[in-house]
Amino acid sequence: MTKLTADAVSCLTQAGRAATGLGLGLCLALAAGRSWAERWSAAASVDGRVTATDNANFDARSEKKGDVILEVTPRISILGEGARLRLNGSAGLSAFTYTKGTQDSQLVPTAAASLWLEAIERTFFIESNVNVARVVDNPFGPQAPSASNVNTQDTYQARVSPYFAGILGSRFRYLLRHDSAWTRSSGGTTSIGNQYASHEAAELALLPRPFGASLRYDRDETNRIEGSQGRSRSEIARASLSLSPDPQLTIGVRGGHERNNFPGFNSDRNFLGAELAWRPTERTSLALVGEKRFFGNGWTATFDHRMPRLAWSVRSSRDVSTSAQRFLGLPATLDVAALIDASLTTRIPDPIERARAVEDLIVSRGLPRTLITPIDLFDERIEIQTINTATVSLLGARNAIALTLFSTSTEGLASQTIGGVQPTTSLLDNRQRGVGLSFSHQLSQRSTLNSEANWRQTRGIGSSTGEQSRQQIYQLRFTHLLSPKTSTTAGVRYQVFDSTLQQDTTEKAVFLGIGHRF
Repeated sequence: MTKLTADAVSCLTQAGRAATGLGLGLCLALAAGRSWAERWSAAASVDGRVTATDNANFDARSEKKGDVILEVTPRISILGEGARLRLNGSAGLSAFTYTKGTQDSQLVPTAAASLWLEAIERTFFIESNVNVARVVDNPFGPQAPSASNVNTQDTYQARVSPYFAGILGSRFRYLLRHDSAWTRSSGGTTSIGNQYASHEAAELALLPRPFGASLRYDRDETNRIEGSQGRSRSEIARASLSLSPDPQLTIGVRGGHERNNFPGFNSDRNFLGAELAWRPTERTSLALVGEKRFFGNGWTATFDHRMPRLAWSVRSSRDVSTSAQRFLGLPATLDVAALIDASLTTRIPDPIERARAVEDLIVSRGLPRTLITPIDLFDERIEIQTINTATVSLLGARNAIALTLFSTSTEGLASQTIGGVQPTTSLLDNRQRGVGLSFSHQLSQRSTLNSEANWRQTRGIGSSTGEQSRQQIYQLRFTHLLSPKTSTTAGVRYQVFDSTLQQDTTEKAVFLGIGHRF
């Protein structure tokens, strides 16, 4: 405990001086890991790919320029598991070279890490997350392959969340929590620069046996790190009454008062709502919360179900947020690894062994690491977001299927942004729909054929009504294992993009790749 405290204080001091949330989270993870990780698993890999494309810049059909792209990506990952610590992280660095010079050579870092630490047994906990990614900039523009810098921006996010939580006596539950999130984006038309978001929560709840109740206070704030101009703040006090007729079901009503102070918009009002939680088995869960808020109906709904070879996940929500605040919630990502992990939970309960099995399945079956997702806007507005997603994965003896569907709506709430200026474009208000399907068939013990189809549509709303963009991406990939740790790939890709805002275009590409895990 003394060693952990010294390590944590040292790295927290250095991270604070550097004013980086990334350093904060990573130092906490390293300090904790040395003391409480009972089991560790580390892996490294390197992937190389050569892609020949007839449209490197997604130019109009009459202005296409072909190129040959060379790509090398080393990756590392680490997983730590203990009674009081869970650490899961990965990082990579992709180097791209365009042999004909249609784009500049570039280095693109990626990273994702999460930490959960029980610092004081059953009393004090710390969560931390970091994320570094290149994301789509304009939802009305084309979504280019990973090797391209067309319509992209780079994002860096970090979150640190210390909190006290526990049980008082036999029926009272308490929570005191503070979340801090740092978000930086650059290189795009809507980049937010540096934003900081904080969330404080205090709750005292009487567990339903069969009647229960709770009192909760939440406070959210977002501002630019460079100054306080355009700061947004919201405060919500809630009270709820609940009934649990059996251990698997809880229903309740809630009400409260909220005060919101946003740039160009203020509100102060009461609200009412209802809630439901149902968990018939450890494999199935349903949670619903609905409230009549100042912006209309707000809600969160989640449904998860897993079987030995099948996993379902459905999410729906409507709320007000900013780019930095959305990272505080850490919504479930639509990545294939998470779907496979859920479907293997029953067969492989050990998390480290399951992580290895997930990676083996992705490599051996040539599965994509991510599915098509809604484009999240990194801008300075306060927004009303409605998000609906559904994902399912099915693992058979020789076949594997992953399917995702989504529908989202994003609308600006106020006339000004966090930075205190008017939004630069009305095209940020939009509705997105999409579907992605991946099918993998194992031809032999060493060879697999994988096909992917993705479709996305973005429509303007409000002042941009009538504007729209559509994109279709089709890919066929053959994977062959040279050895248990070395794989080769060959494939073709075809894309179609049409829009009312820019000229229509297509892209054809062929690629060859090789990967090795150490």
